[in-house]
Amino acid sequence: MDEEKKLKINGDHFTKVLTKEIQELNIVLKIQLANIKGRARRSPLLNLYESGRLNIEFVLKEMPKLNNKTSDLPTGERTVLKGIIEKAIKQTVLEEEEEKAEKEKPKKKTTKAKAKKE
Repeated sequence: MDEEKKLKINGDHFTKVLTKEIQELNIVLKIQLANIKGRARRSPLLNLYESGRLNIEFVLKEMPKLNNKTSDLPTGERTVLKGIIEKAIKQTVLEEEEEKAEKEKPKKKTTKAKAKKE
């Protein structure tokens, strides 16, 4: 039987990655809206941004509701938030695996003989 690998991530690291992701989205949306002449096309992401709900506090508060399927958000906004969260989780796991690999990498020891030759 294949055992399911449990996902363990550092909560602080995840929060930092999620915060960075949300900040980048806010910057991109702000720039895009500034460059649009006339009305912007409506989207769930734009609705979250314009309503002020595209921030770390709201996303962290909404995460358990999304997981338990008790969120009152419209489907499109739930989908957008799930995508942001999934991207942050993947990035966190990737960074933690890279960090773990760096720690496990064998350190090269220089001997006195090699040091003298150089």
